[in-house]
Amino acid sequence: MGEFDQMTWTSKNGKQSVQLDDVVEVKEAAEETVVKLNPDEHSEWVWAGAGQVDGLKMTPEMRNCVRDAFDWADKHMEP
Repeated sequence: MGEFDQMTWTSKNGKQSVQLDDVVEVKEAAEETVVKLNPDEHSEWVWAGAGQVDGLKMTPEMRNCVRDAFDWADKHMEP
């Protein structure tokens, strides 16, 4: 539904990384749907609203990406 500018960075071990972020819509999730994390990349997750973004632990670049996603949704999605 929407695509944002890619983020690029060099990790602590010198590896070059690129992150691509998109907005998607889930029409209907099954009750057994479970969020599964790659433990090498993430330690936890949370569903959050736009008003909660500033209180979440993330990099400034990721915070901007999340804010952009909420802004995009406000402009392009029906309430």
